[in-house]
Amino acid sequence: MTLSAANSPISSTLDLITPAWSCPANVVAYTTTRMGGTSIGDFAGLNVGAHVGDDLLLVKANRSLIPHSEKITWLEQVHSNRVVSLPSADTTADASYSSSTSHFCAVMTADCVPILLCDESGQEVAAVHAGWKGLDTNIIGSAVSHFGSEQKNSSLGLVLQSAGPATKLMHSWRVSFAI
Repeated sequence: MTLSAANSPISSTLDLITPAWSCPANVVAYTTTRMGGTSIGDFAGLNVGAHVGDDLLLVKANRSLIPHSEKITWLEQVHSNRVVSLPSADTTADASYSSSTSHFCAVMTADCVPILLCDESGQEVAAVHAGWKGLDTNIIGSAVSHFGSEQKNSSLGLVLQSAGPATKLMHSWRVSFAI
């Protein structure tokens, strides 16, 4: 068993990757892999995507294995620049923002880049699903716009972590952070 940044137990049955970064101690950050889980066949392992045709009971079982699963809000990702502030009943977006310890942000990625943003104190957090369409329409800037004005005006006010162990950037993107 390993510990997350917030010293919460992480199941040793899952292959979780914890970032080696200097995020605030109260921010829980990890990336899942396909190892572990209950899905079978083409979806074998830890499939958490309810949109890919897997048995929804198995997807729910997989999601329940993830640390802090009861606090995670899963998005219906559509390759947009839309951000939802948690808690929210509307989950159609490609990023979520939270300033609540009861509502955790999460994104799913395959060939897109997962990005975690937080303020210096870890009181404000956003998770971004950064695909080429979202990057082209400023998904990162849209997520940053949800942060308090002090963070938006300071390049040191945000910690930016991109964690995508199997992701290779195929294109060079110029991303504007204009808010």
